[in-house]
Amino acid sequence: MIKSNYFTDNEDLQLHVDRFIDWNELVELYEDGFKDAQEYERTGNERLAYAPSNVSEAVEYYKEIFNGYGDLAGNEVSQIAQDMDARGLEFQDGKVIYPEEIEAIYHKFHDAGLAATNYKRKYGGLGLPQVAKAISHEILYRADSSIGIALACVNLAAILEVYADEDMRNTWIPRLIEGKYTVTMGLTEPDYGSDLPAVKTKAEQIDGKWYLTGVKRFQTMACGMNGSPGVILALARTGDSDSGARGLSFFLVESKNYEVLGIE
Repeated sequence: MIKSNYFTDNEDLQLHVDRFIDWNELVELYEDGFKDAQEYERTGNERLAYAPSNVSEAVEYYKEIFNGYGDLAGNEVSQIAQDMDARGLEFQDGKVIYPEEIEAIYHKFHDAGLAATNYKRKYGGLGLPQVAKAISHEILYRADSSIGIALACVNLAAILEVYADEDMRNTWIPRLIEGKYTVTMGLTEPDYGSDLPAVKTKAEQIDGKWYLTGVKRFQTMACGMNGSPGVILALARTGDSDSGARGLSFFLVESKNYEVLGIE
């Protein structure tokens, strides 16, 4: 594949970023009065050190991230994509083995601070608006969709910012941002995919702990990566069997005590 910066060499993306996107309107709405920058001035919280304080700074901040994605995608991912595709995944004794190249580049994005596009800055994320996330991911998907999916899956857990309590957010989100876990949504079951209110995986609370029993299917990255664990955001039934959608709850599950039945 072509070796270059996949952001700076893409005239179409440059046109969108420089001329088509109304950054003034978008940034003013998304940055919400530039509260992160104000919070940094008050507290010195290093997680907010790069928070923009005006529209111009915000656009430059987003462009720096695009450039980082373009560099890693075009100069590194693109050069190993064919070899990774040829090797593929291995399945041994209920475990999935990833090519070493995938593992290395996955952690390289995390180490560069580029993986956590969806998370707020106060948790260590990049705090990007949706348009900027889409541009970042498009750059990476040009080089290799499997790496793009692996990194995008990490950002699924941004749902914790909305629905988890503060203790869970402060405990788990930084771990996920650091790349210590892969992430998947545990929704689909053998007989229930789009009909989520009918899922059968059961959650029972015993002595203050929750135990989940059931089978999930098509769980991208649920197995972790070569020894590192995964986090499964699992939908399970806490109500009666006929309780429908109202009887479902959402759990954060570490990938322990499980077996991978096969890879697709």
